[in-house]
Amino acid sequence: MGYNILNRYYKKQRKAFQVSLPMIEDPDHAEAIHDLRVSVKKIRSLFNLIRAITEAGFHSKKKLKCFKKLFRSVACIRDMQVQQHFLAGIESSSQIKSTSFMEYLHGLEMDERKNLSGRIQNFKPIAWDLMDREILEIYHNTGKDQVISKTKQYVRDKIEKIHYLASQGKKKVFHEIRRLLKEVRYMLDMLTLTIKDKKLKIQIEQIKIVEDLLGDWHDRQIALKLLKGFIRQGENNNDPPKAVSMLNTLIKKDSKELLSKAIEKIAKINNPI
Repeated sequence: MGYNILNRYYKKQRKAFQVSLPMIEDPDHAEAIHDLRVSVKKIRSLFNLIRAITEAGFHSKKKLKCFKKLFRSVACIRDMQVQQHFLAGIESSSQIKSTSFMEYLHGLEMDERKNLSGRIQNFKPIAWDLMDREILEIYHNTGKDQVISKTKQYVRDKIEKIHYLASQGKKKVFHEIRRLLKEVRYMLDMLTLTIKDKKLKIQIEQIKIVEDLLGDWHDRQIALKLLKGFIRQGENNNDPPKAVSMLNTLIKKDSKELLSKAIEKIAKINNPI
């Protein structure tokens, strides 16, 4: 029945997921966890788009349910990996040493890794081939021009929502903005399969810059939450109180600066299509 962007994108993410899955238990393949998470996020974005194209006739949440527990487990492990890398960077560039906090983070990662084997064993994926055929049928029933047109409108709507949320000036909305930016970038990336436009690629890169800023900001928010939990539990905390206080202050300062830079760049995001 021929080539189309929906199935092409779906198959690409399916392959990425299936390649990563056997490696996520191996600590030596740390990036496999990242790659698996990204593939699920992209499948989720595609399914949300298809739901919009079919005007809610495609039950995306139900189809994505099988990924939920596995995704949460690898997300937790990935967060701990990122936090340990972040803390190691602070220790190498400053006089702040927090050995006990590093051990605390490593312990959280190991605890979740114990759960991962069970998550993998109990994981029952969607019927990949059946889903492929369903997407193909939706594509042909909708038509190439309408699929592209509705994808463009979907992106426009998301960008409009991003600007609306940013205008509220509330810190909590930036978690949602970060998620929406990912959806926009993923769908723009999909459109590059059929639309050859340098402006489109430039916009994708601009969005990625904002994503990275908000991603780093998000990591600092997690770091502050984990540090608070570490201080509260008290057990095995042999770090000097001054070092913990300095670490807390540094993370807060860094977080504030990252969010400020992201807000400036969000204002410059426009609709490329």
